[in-house]
Amino acid sequence: MKAKIVEFEDVDCFKARAAVDKENLICVIDLLEEKHTSIQQEIHKAALELEETEEKIKQSHIHDDLVKQKQKLVLQSQSIHSLEQYISVTGRKTDFHTIKENCFTLTKQINNMLLGTYQ
Repeated sequence: MKAKIVEFEDVDCFKARAAVDKENLICVIDLLEEKHTSIQQEIHKAALELEETEEKIKQSHIHDDLVKQKQKLVLQSQSIHSLEQYISVTGRKTDFHTIKENCFTLTKQINNMLLGTYQ
């Protein structure tokens, strides 16, 4: 325990270690800044390549055809969805009318049976 206290009392040793640590941190900061600038340059180059490639793609006639096909597919999917909704609504209405007709038929049959038993 006393050895630790003596170690903490040596202020000059702490200053020397702090100076070494500070120099190491400064070196690390410089390396990170260099890496940061090199990565930024790589990103800039990649962005330029991407823009060039996008321009080449847009100039291609195949791109125009694909865009038109995509628009057609979107319209077809919207039409299909609308038709599905219409069919389901119409189906429900049709089912209701069929059920209603069956109920009326059953009611008439019951009434006829009751009339036959009372006569």
